[in-house]
Amino acid sequence: MARAADDLCRTDYRVGQDNLRLFGMDIHNPVFFLSAGMGIGLMFWSVAEPVAHYSGWAGTPLDVTPDTPEAGRAALGATLFHFAVPNRS
Repeated sequence: MARAADDLCRTDYRVGQDNLRLFGMDIHNPVFFLSAGMGIGLMFWSVAEPVAHYSGWAGTPLDVTPDTPEAGRAALGATLFHFAVPNRS
């Protein structure tokens, strides 16, 4: 028995119904924000930070000359320090 597309999307909720909860009032939304922050940190900053340090845009760690092999090693060292060493303050 084939079902129509309208049957698959039917719901008993109407816009403006009183028993609906507002967006952001449950436990799932803070988890979404946390995972979005982790995604930004891992996907963007894991590339942007070493490139910024290597090119000298954000300054180089230990004041090495930008665009040299030493700057590359210092940039990766600073990135690993920021991402791998826990902050114990």
